[in-house]
Amino acid sequence: MHEFGFTSLNGFMWGCALALFHRMIKIFPYQAADVVLYGVIGAVLSRYCLSDVRASLPANKPMTSAQVRVRGFFLGWAFSVGLLLFEHGTFYSFGIYCCILSFFHYSEFFITSLINPETLALSSFLLNHSKEYGIAAVASVIEFFVESYFFPGLKQINSIVVLGTLVCLFGELVRKGAMLTAWNNFTHLVRDRKVEGHRLITHGLYSLCRHPGYAGWFWWSVGTQIILINPICLIGYALASARFFQSRIYFEEACLISFFSDYPEYQKKVPRTGVPFAEGFLEFRND
Repeated sequence: MHEFGFTSLNGFMWGCALALFHRMIKIFPYQAADVVLYGVIGAVLSRYCLSDVRASLPANKPMTSAQVRVRGFFLGWAFSVGLLLFEHGTFYSFGIYCCILSFFHYSEFFITSLINPETLALSSFLLNHSKEYGIAAVASVIEFFVESYFFPGLKQINSIVVLGTLVCLFGELVRKGAMLTAWNNFTHLVRDRKVEGHRLITHGLYSLCRHPGYAGWFWWSVGTQIILINPICLIGYALASARFFQSRIYFEEACLISFFSDYPEYQKKVPRTGVPFAEGFLEFRND
């Protein structure tokens, strides 16, 4: 494991500890403690962590333990916010969403530090995944609170929230299972050149579908909108995610076919990509 894996864990756990610290504060009124601990801290951390990684990290400058720890702390802070919102009741579903979202991003970095430390980078947190990803996240939050204001009862349907949570947990387990199965063959960036030691993984989850990592991420993404009971973003997330993964899988499989002569045979044995409507690169299949 990369040493920064433990560094990130340290930051994440301290961030999570804010929820416990919140209960222990007796100096300020309850509302003031909320503002100090979560409003101010969150604003500072968000500005630092969500800034352009490329701008803060020149090509010749490696990431530092401070940068890793702060991002881990930020995600732990978000997790603790989720715990408190869940406890308060009114926005309990948004609290679950915060916990699931922050844990997903943190675990991406931590698992990468375990299975493929050579590729570990600040981008492994996936906080700067893409501009579209950020816009989608903001849109989902806006829809949640707008609909909560006009249709408060819509966000209180427990059975739907539970369903969304189960879908997210399923997606998370599938994705992390795929990462652990592929081990050091897994990377966040698609390889367009074969590297030494790169193997084609066909066992475990990869015997059920060709891209379980993408499949898990797809269902996790859809599940977040079920938790929030966001009908508009649910449709938007499903369509946008399917389109994104279709494009990514198409390019990745074109590369894999050039790397491994037996990949077309693997496509025959495992016809499903795991992502709805994503067929992959089929031109080289021998039908």
